[in-house]
Amino acid sequence: MNTIMHTMRKKLFALLFSGGIFLSTASSDLFAQAPAPMRLTDFTVYSGPTGPGTSLIGSSITINNGAVGATRLVQTTGNATINANIHSGDKVILTNSNIVRGRITAANSSSSSGTILSVGSSTNISGPIDVNGNIVIGGGTVSGVVTLPPGSTYIGPVPAGDTVFAPPSLPTLPSMPDERGFDPATSEVITSNQTYTPSPGHYGNINYSGNKTLTLKGPGVYVFNSFTWTGNSNKLVFDFNGNTTGK
Repeated sequence: MNTIMHTMRKKLFALLFSGGIFLSTASSDLFAQAPAPMRLTDFTVYSGPTGPGTSLIGSSITINNGAVGATRLVQTTGNATINANIHSGDKVILTNSNIVRGRITAANSSSSSGTILSVGSSTNISGPIDVNGNIVIGGGTVSGVVTLPPGSTYIGPVPAGDTVFAPPSLPTLPSMPDERGFDPATSEVITSNQTYTPSPGHYGNINYSGNKTLTLKGPGVYVFNSFTWTGNSNKLVFDFNGNTTGK
């Protein structure tokens, strides 16, 4: 009997452990509901409450993984591809020909009666949309469920997942850490492709006019005086250099 019970416990543990792995894997999906409150490490791009609180994304930009967020506004100005979730504390404005392969949320912290999510034409939104207010989408494809409060309006393509008038599911955005001091940067002007490491870690002004690549090789602190990037196809590459423990 003891042998049978021991065997049953092992099988039950294996079943629970397997279930735990499945749930963990599912929660990492782009469309999974974000934890509340979210962490800064959940984001690739995030603009906090100091200043305009706006994350502005230009044309021909591709963002892979992480999330894009802002306390007030997430906005694109061209044909961006965002393979990530978008979370705004207030509004989201996306221009024409945008692709979003993730969830979109907009909390309407300003309590505006106008449009809270505005999207241009020829869009492709794969994930669910949760907006605390009115939505206008010029045209394209909406594949997920659209949820907005009763009394709000949805104007746009018929969502494949349905339109639900109910309280939207909105994540709690993270707070920003206290400011920290850094050693001063240099005054050098850099216009060519460069690969930098955290040592010495102090660099100057990165002025790229197009088709240039800046590679940060290895985790650590990199201090720059300024970034001025114009033109197309500039790249910022984070190369962890095989290090899984650095900051």
